[in-house]
Amino acid sequence: MSPRRGGEKLGGTTERHRPKDGWRVFISGDGNRERDEMGSGLTVTLLRVWMFAVPIVMIATGVIFAGVAAADESWALVAMMVIVAFLGVVLLILHWWVLYRFGKESP
Repeated sequence: MSPRRGGEKLGGTTERHRPKDGWRVFISGDGNRERDEMGSGLTVTLLRVWMFAVPIVMIATGVIFAGVAAADESWALVAMMVIVAFLGVVLLILHWWVLYRFGKESP
């Protein structure tokens, strides 16, 4: 089988271009790549609130129910609630990093 135009073979390179600016690009309707400065629209605001509210609620719930379980001397439940609160802290740190890394500016 003969090579395609100008000596190029089918398939091309497998290496993908990865932008260095936190993937803040999008492809517009006409195919041009433009910078996406995350605006302060309603959906972005709701996303940011959701990403911070869920871990904070997890932490609060874990602490409150751990206190209730400790008062009832149910130590297995206390341990589980401490784990839930710890996972809430981990999730909060992860969401903070995601918003910093892929967001408009650092918090």
